[in-house]
Amino acid sequence: MKRLYVIVALLVATGLSAQTVTDIYTIQSQMDTTGASLWQDSVVTVEGVVSAGYGVTGSRNFFLEMRQGGPYSGVMVYVPASAGDFPVQLGESLRVTGTVSEYYGNTELSVQDTNNITRLGIVDPITPTEITCDYLDTASTTTVPWDSAEAYEGVLIKVNNVVVTEEMDANGNWQVSDGTGYVYVNNNYSYTPTLYDRLNVTGIVQTHYGLYKIRPRGDNDFEFLNPGISLAYASDAQVIDVVFKTNMDSNAEDPTKYVITPSITIDHVTLDSNDSTLVHIYTTDMVGGTEYTLTTSNLSDAYGQAINDTVTFYGGFTPIVTIQTDTVAGDTSGTYPTNWVGRTVTITGVVSANKDHFNYPFFFVQQGEVAFGGLQIWDPAGVFSPQDGDSVIIVGQLTEYNGATEMLNLVYGVTVSTGHTVNPINVNTGDLIPGAGFTAEGYEGVLVKVDSAQVTDPGTGGDFVIDDGTGGVTVTNTDHITYTPNAGDVLNVTGVLRYIGQLYPRGDNDIEVVGIEEKYLNPVKNFRVRTVGRKSLYFDITLNTAQSVEISVFNIAGARVYNRNFGKLSAGTHSFNLTSSLSRGVYFVNVRAGNRYMIGKAVLVR
Repeated sequence: MKRLYVIVALLVATGLSAQTVTDIYTIQSQMDTTGASLWQDSVVTVEGVVSAGYGVTGSRNFFLEMRQGGPYSGVMVYVPASAGDFPVQLGESLRVTGTVSEYYGNTELSVQDTNNITRLGIVDPITPTEITCDYLDTASTTTVPWDSAEAYEGVLIKVNNVVVTEEMDANGNWQVSDGTGYVYVNNNYSYTPTLYDRLNVTGIVQTHYGLYKIRPRGDNDFEFLNPGISLAYASDAQVIDVVFKTNMDSNAEDPTKYVITPSITIDHVTLDSNDSTLVHIYTTDMVGGTEYTLTTSNLSDAYGQAINDTVTFYGGFTPIVTIQTDTVAGDTSGTYPTNWVGRTVTITGVVSANKDHFNYPFFFVQQGEVAFGGLQIWDPAGVFSPQDGDSVIIVGQLTEYNGATEMLNLVYGVTVSTGHTVNPINVNTGDLIPGAGFTAEGYEGVLVKVDSAQVTDPGTGGDFVIDDGTGGVTVTNTDHITYTPNAGDVLNVTGVLRYIGQLYPRGDNDIEVVGIEEKYLNPVKNFRVRTVGRKSLYFDITLNTAQSVEISVFNIAGARVYNRNFGKLSAGTHSFNLTSSLSRGVYFVNVRAGNRYMIGKAVLVR
């Protein structure tokens, strides 16, 4: 073990780690008794094929796997925002240089600069390694080795013919078994697991809260072996999309085989021309935001298997204003959480800020230029990426994140038309801060504009604070603007209020410098050197704003006889007696306050 560390250190010291390719298998299989890689903290270069993109286990993670697959063949790659953006696609061959680390029990390769990733071309996607559940079931007695689960961490695997033994909990965990052991699956996709569903599951193995779990990459990682309804949702104001677990045929186009309550009129039903698991039900009187129940009657799939199933969904378009204003009664958090948490709904609106404006994969949709009309959409899986001004229809699940209502786990997204304009709502800075209460909640997710707000805190190269006299709000997302804030700058700022108190401009066009306060142009309101009875010498200064002040005193011969740096003095008047440091004579007093220099003369007789 000691020899290994010496070799690794030598590689790093000589710079060979960026030139010599190390097998992922070697990094993963050489581990201690806890499963941590012995290559931890080493800089290495690996090659592999992308087996899972961003969003499966984190918004900045993707997975790389050696072509042969199998134990110890996969690793998680972490690309922090500071390293830059590096989009990837399944089946892409990459060479990656980074630092090996352990993150909550998962071995990962941390990339400090996207220039350390080289694209080698596109090859066939990784074929998942088929294993049985007992390889990941470390909690039970099994004939497989103790480290069998660790061997598949970061690897794309598939378990076949499993049965759902536990339905999904609030954190997206559900359990399956093939008779050899039990494994948790963690996903937030459209499929809602039901007890005794039988299916094949593909996904990346991740250590998650001390358990080895399967993390599917999307709906296509589920192969259903028994019939039923996976999901139903409104894909338009009067259209219901029903996703079945198995293939359907023309039998599914008979309107009499569907019962909807509360009762609405079914005009006709069609089987999707490209997806035989998808059926479209066209109605005439569906009400937006209303909860409906769909039940099948005498329906069978393409294999003749009977489908007797029931599913609930929310019809038509649910107004964003309804989602944002229907808040939990009696909540004392000050964040006004919505009562719609956990519901999968359909919204429509215009994109006010797309993903390109931010470091992370969220965007905003607005329904009218009104308070409570905006909503944040979180989409790390890349289901939908519309542009500013697109009119869209989106289906997803509602949640609360850091006090903000957002939609995630997107099921469906489509652009209806383009070229629309969302005009910001003019507000005061004080309307956007926690002290504004429900008023501020109304602008969460909404495109707003504040005029003639002064920079009161320029920060230190990142966020800064503006105030129009009604309260200071933080301007963030500054990586996407080139403007450098200066104290006293007067700005017009447009942006989306992502969280109460945090305004996100989308780019340089959202920042307009309209002036600077006079007191910042001239930091000194008044300055004088005075004597009392020509025996005592005083230096008085009145500052408009807090400034660093330094004073130097020179005699008639030009020699400096006194110097003092007072540091940063607060705004207001300050007076200093210099008599004890000086004898009789003529003196010149040189004062620097901020960026201003002043000279005074005094005669002292003692």
